[in-house]
Amino acid sequence: MLFVPTDTASLSSVRDAANTIKKMGVSIDGFVGFPTVMAVPWELTEDGNESHFQQNYLAYFLLIRLLLDCMSPASRVVLVTASLRTEASAPTWEDVGFAVGLFLLIYC
Repeated sequence: MLFVPTDTASLSSVRDAANTIKKMGVSIDGFVGFPTVMAVPWELTEDGNESHFQQNYLAYFLLIRLLLDCMSPASRVVLVTASLRTEASAPTWEDVGFAVGLFLLIYC
């Protein structure tokens, strides 16, 4: 098991982590991603995305996409999800940046 640090609030940090892993020349058998933030105040990341959305979903999506060539068809990806408030509505694709209203269900 190898640990490579990254800051999911920065997509450039995620890209750097992917490049570090690729330089190691290892094959990835499995990946587990889990929610990194919960119940923090609404804010935008340096990339202009709502922080929950980027840190719990977009960062992992980007990392996995960048590392696909290090994975075999038998590799497994597990993304754990969490729900902060069940009364919150699901996001709409018209407002993926969550500029209108606060999105409180956390998907990753």
